[in-house]
Amino acid sequence: MVESMNRCQSSALFQFLSSMWGEDETMRLFRLYNVGATTRMNDAAVFWQVDVNGGIRTGKIMRYGNDGQPHQGRWIGKLHVGAPYEING
Repeated sequence: MVESMNRCQSSALFQFLSSMWGEDETMRLFRLYNVGATTRMNDAAVFWQVDVNGGIRTGKIMRYGNDGQPHQGRWIGKLHVGAPYEING
């Protein structure tokens, strides 16, 4: 999770929101909501789901265009801790 959150600036969603709110505010929000970027899907956004104890449960992967809109209007995959990567078919 930490590695993907360090990459968050490479995602199209981060770039779009930065153009509206600025980089510092966008970074604050990405950290607050545990949003990162994955190298597996061309820097798609990863929304990490963290439990009340701070354990990482899963990550929802979504690709966004430069206009901030999700590609094809659906999520494209998920990451489970300790499990292989899956693509939503």
